[in-house]
Amino acid sequence: MDIYSITLRAMLMRMKAPFTTSFGTEWDKHFILVEVRDKEGFNGWGESVAMKEPLYNEETVGTNWLMLKEMLIPLLWKNPIKHPGEITPLFRPIRRNNMAKSALEGAFGTSMLKGIIRASAVYWAGTEGK
Repeated sequence: MDIYSITLRAMLMRMKAPFTTSFGTEWDKHFILVEVRDKEGFNGWGESVAMKEPLYNEETVGTNWLMLKEMLIPLLWKNPIKHPGEITPLFRPIRRNNMAKSALEGAFGTSMLKGIIRASAVYWAGTEGK
């Protein structure tokens, strides 16, 4: 898959009901949406599920943003990927940061899947009735 663009969006969403744990109560969900668009125009989305503060684990929205922008996305630009299964080995030298990695993997995978579905539809539509 030839990547055309990768876009990060910092999001803030007010929840319908508060999220309460032993760490406290949250009314607002901070998160990152990752969009990967390929050169054919297909796009895919991924979401970082890290919290604003490192209360559940060490990852936060801020650290995910940094890892995506400074480490993970540049790795994808330098190492063209043809299959989603190639991403995990590419990211393996970077320790932990699994929420940041999975956001990018999800966006890449859904973008690629849309291209595969489109190609399959064209193939089957072109051969149907022959």
